[in-house]
Amino acid sequence: MSDRIKLVLADDQTLFRESLSNILKLKAKEFDVVGLAQNGEEAVALAASTAPDIILMDVRMPILDGVEATKIIHERFSDIKIMMLTTFDDDEYILHAIQNGAIGYIIKTIPPNELITSIMALKNGIFQMSPSIAGKLARQKVWEQTKTNMLNKEPLPSWFLSLRAKERALLLLICQGYTNKEIGNRLYLAEQTVKNYTSRIYEAMEVDNRHAAIKKALDANIDQL
Repeated sequence: MSDRIKLVLADDQTLFRESLSNILKLKAKEFDVVGLAQNGEEAVALAASTAPDIILMDVRMPILDGVEATKIIHERFSDIKIMMLTTFDDDEYILHAIQNGAIGYIIKTIPPNELITSIMALKNGIFQMSPSIAGKLARQKVWEQTKTNMLNKEPLPSWFLSLRAKERALLLLICQGYTNKEIGNRLYLAEQTVKNYTSRIYEAMEVDNRHAAIKKALDANIDQL
């Protein structure tokens, strides 16, 4: 029993909360759902009374929302890992949740088996994010940098602009020294998919290896995006 991952589920929708609990109990014997909360205040109380490994937290809830509850729990119980599980993909929610200590942000449309995989990865400290969210943040960072470069009359290289949002996000991780496997975990992609994206990046950059790609990106200050 001590090896099972203790979970608290916090969501104001009773049907979703209880259905998710039943799905996790049915599909993953590694999980032990130790508490259900219908608002952020209850989530904080359950964090104190049950000492879960992971809390799956909705964003919008009555009394105390999930983002503020995340901040309180992270400050009081830093060992508890919190992943937002929500329908909301607003930039403000995403950034505030991460700033408040969440180490995952997943959209509720995720298939059950993928959610289970994300929870297992989260237990090992691997940040989890829905691909749509990762792409959204990457596009935002690229656009902000593009505006800055335009003002400074330093346009981004054409090869970088030719990359898709996910390819740009992947290149940034390559520049930070992540392996294909680690990138796959962070962007929630299969390792082979990461290799396919990497090949496309090399082609756009007109390089044939990782070292050359990193050097070219660094020379263009792409790592500063």
